Amino acid sequence: MLQIRKCGKCAEPALMPVKRHMQIYNSVTTCKCERCGNEVEIIPLASTGVLVTIGLLVMAFWGVVLFGDGAHVGMIGSALYALAGLGLLFTVVSNLRPHWKNPITDRCEVADIAPDCSENHSAKSPLLWLEKRGFIAGLIGPLFVIGLVLGLATLIGYVSFTYF
Repeated sequence: MLQIRKCGKCAEPALMPVKRHMQIYNSVTTCKCERCGNEVEIIPLASTGVLVTIGLLVMAFWGVVLFGDGAHVGMIGSALYALAGLGLLFTVVSNLRPHWKNPITDRCEVADIAPDCSENHSAKSPLLWLEKRGFIAGLIGPLFVIGLVLGLATLIGYVSFTYF
């Protein structure tokens, strides 16, 4: 489904997607205003959700390692941890900013723009499938994959321990 957005520059509902290309962890849709020619690159909300989940998991792991077991953390360690948290916050806000400045005004029943076929991306179809689902799917997706991998490893370990 094609999303028509309000242009943040001229405030007209004329920001149309013109191309889509794959990056390492997501796709980026380039939208161009038909009135003023303003171009905006928009990262899907699901990819931002994945970024939030992975970032919070990394920050939680680092926090347990850094602050766990009553360890005394110096000023430099605390400052680096805070700086990493601010970096995560800045990255998430910069991904969400085009969505806030250019809100969706209408949806057309036209097929969405497909990514550039010349790009050979190993996870193109799962990424595009997840990106159609929205922000909440992006938040839950990494947890589902982690649970699946850990469940499979537990099953293999159980079979190995029980029968071999």
